[in-house]
Amino acid sequence: MQKNKTVMLKNDIINIKGAVHRDIASWEYYMKKIGVRSLCLMFFCFTLIGTFGCSKSPENDITTTIITTTTTTTTSTTTTTRPGRNYFPNNDGYSWHYNSSDGTSFIYTFEGTAVINGSLSVQNYKSTQIDSSGNPLSTSEAYYRINDAGVYFYGMPSYTTTEGWPLLLFPLEVGHSWTFYSFGSYRIVATIIKQETITVPAGPFNCFNVELVSYNGTVESSATEIWFGEGAGIVKETINNTTNDTMVLDSKNF
Repeated sequence: MQKNKTVMLKNDIINIKGAVHRDIASWEYYMKKIGVRSLCLMFFCFTLIGTFGCSKSPENDITTTIITTTTTTTTSTTTTTRPGRNYFPNNDGYSWHYNSSDGTSFIYTFEGTAVINGSLSVQNYKSTQIDSSGNPLSTSEAYYRINDAGVYFYGMPSYTTTEGWPLLLFPLEVGHSWTFYSFGSYRIVATIIKQETITVPAGPFNCFNVELVSYNGTVESSATEIWFGEGAGIVKETINNTTNDTMVLDSKNF
């Protein structure tokens, strides 16, 4: 059965490569087949990298734009001019435990750094999936770079991207919208839709609610909501599909 699922997944990706113009359906569909969730878009990003290549939103270009709009109004440090970084804490060794509505759970940990593309230093973000009995099912790694301009995804060990894909852009403000990924007529748009306090098993958190919507042309094909909690990082994620799969923060080690 697992072999059949693997063949089906490979065929799906081949079909995407041969017909980018068609609706590629929801990316959660591929997450389900692989057997993992899309928290922080780790595996979804991997599929996009391997299929379409790099984004047109380089980290340096975005950083330059933000600096241009802020230097005219302040001369203080970058930490104070770009509020929001405390909504994605990234100290080495920080770890999060999440429970999923499908009965599985995940542990995410920042573990050391790596050098990619010759000279770029990135953080290693490790994921371990655990079944309902506490047995590890799989482990994966992703590369992130977090600075005072935002949170950028740089791929995985098997395939890195030369340009950072912006998961978050600072400062965090309701109504702020940006392109996370784009290729031809396909794009993923992130929007901060509200700020609210929510309670999960790990406790109550002041959150910015970010919605990521994928489009094929002007047609919306899927959406995911992520709640970034102050001093905690991701505390909740909901995939808006037929089952409304949800993942919530159970505990963290800091």
